[in-house]
Amino acid sequence: MEVISPNDLYTEIETKVEDYLSANVGLIWIVDPQRSTVEVIRIGHATQLLRSNHDLSGECTVPGFRCVVNDLFPPRSGI
Repeated sequence: MEVISPNDLYTEIETKVEDYLSANVGLIWIVDPQRSTVEVIRIGHATQLLRSNHDLSGECTVPGFRCVVNDLFPPRSGI
């Protein structure tokens, strides 16, 4: 899992993902608190963007883990 910080550059995240894929990491989550999304990357599959009401699963990597994406983020005040 990689959580995007406000100071992170896109190229830094992209480099980390490439490193994970080179190490044969089978499931990568890129968590974006700013957009309240999770990008799911799997070797040999299309990237999937999950939004607030989507289910996030640990699949075979973290068996039994499941949550709604929105539960990862604190409620936004004033919205």
